[in-house]
Amino acid sequence: MNLIVRVYNNQYNFEVETLDKLLELIESEINVDRSFFYLNYQDTILNYNFEIKNLINNSLIDLYWKFKYFNSDLKSLSVEDKNYQIPVPILLESIVVNTILCNDNEDYMNILNDDNQLIFNTKEILNKDSITDWLNLSCEIKSFLENQNKTLDDLKIPKPLINKKLYYYVGNKAYQYLDSMNFKKLKNLATLSDFLDIPYLLETTSAFIAEKHVKNNSVENIKKIFDNIEV
Repeated sequence: MNLIVRVYNNQYNFEVETLDKLLELIESEINVDRSFFYLNYQDTILNYNFEIKNLINNSLIDLYWKFKYFNSDLKSLSVEDKNYQIPVPILLESIVVNTILCNDNEDYMNILNDDNQLIFNTKEILNKDSITDWLNLSCEIKSFLENQNKTLDDLKIPKPLINKKLYYYVGNKAYQYLDSMNFKKLKNLATLSDFLDIPYLLETTSAFIAEKHVKNNSVENIKKIFDNIEV
């Protein structure tokens, strides 16, 4: 069955038989993970229980972003043979990227020109999982702070955490997301944060690791946690 998916003002045709295949093809076409968008057909959200056979041929489906930050301009970040489309405000959280794309004599709008692509040869650090984790946490933390009329500049996590849990500073949704990650993924996110120089993300990830895996734990258990990470 042919389906038409509308993203912004662009339309894409996909020949599919299952929703999972449709999501896979959309991910490949727009270079954005499915966790950041949902599909809507005539005011019906297509969830995992939805069967494509219930649609008619050439149905028009709209793609909507789960986070408002994806409504801004997206820029391509290339890691070897893989491209990722990332909202510019999130991309500029990285001091490394900021330094590459901008200087004191240039307007930020210049970065929207993709003639000069961002290309890294470090897929062991920048990969789909770690980039997806970065984007999710960025969106959740910023949303939490905005509800308090704050920005990332206002995020101050005490070292060490003594009187309050980490969720007090980053919000429950971001905390729950971190809590769903295994230790290897947390380590990879910390490595990405350090590599791209994203201070708030490195501080948040490190604080969570300290709170969950280090605080009140024995030296022996802590060594086991680090030694048992799969390479």
